[in-house]
Amino acid sequence: IIEMMRQLKELYNPELEDDTFNTPLHSLEYYRRQATKKELDQEGKLALIREALHEKLKDDKNWIPKIKGFKDISPNIRRVYKRGKEAMEKAQESGKPEDFHQWRKRVKYLRYHMALIEKIWPRTIKGFRKELSDLSDYLGSDRDLYILTETLQSARIKYKNEAEKSILMALIQQQRQQLQQLALIKGHHFYHFKCDEIISLLENSWKYHKKQIKQDSLKEELIIKD
Repeated sequence: IIEMMRQLKELYNPELEDDTFNTPLHSLEYYRRQATKKELDQEGKLALIREALHEKLKDDKNWIPKIKGFKDISPNIRRVYKRGKEAMEKAQESGKPEDFHQWRKRVKYLRYHMALIEKIWPRTIKGFRKELSDLSDYLGSDRDLYILTETLQSARIKYKNEAEKSILMALIQQQRQQLQQLALIKGHHFYHFKCDEIISLLENSWKYHKKQIKQDSLKEELIIKD
């Protein structure tokens, strides 16, 4: 939230006085320091966190599933792609912050899928992943600005005057509209495939990659024999 506030201040600084938004920014920083102190002052808090993470890592050693073929993962990819497409359409129709947030989560899930299978079609899937990463950034910044708006409505946050608060809220709204528009443009570009099309593309790449591995393995065997 503080980072978004600083970015806004820097973005619009040429058109505003140097001390504009300093008062609400200092309020946010003050409450962050208070919250941090409250958490870390709890006796043994960092040790408890470290222990909990260690136990979790031990429990998750065998999380990797056994995958024999593309059909073991294709239903999940299809579902995540379809849900992302539907979430985009819903967000565009409603314009609600919670719908844009749900779309962002679907985008991130698909991005993780692409990262796991990138080796089967490196150049293209890397491009897909970059598209999803940019899309996720737009939606993430929009979400951060929404939370910033909600936080700035608190009576705890101080302003130089009411005009400063009004200007800040207007600029946040303007920035959010731009980010949502960029997200929808990129989203429509990425989600233009039908579900069957994207699965077919990935499956053909999987088969080609598997064939290449087999050929490379045979070549190595021949070299060893020679």
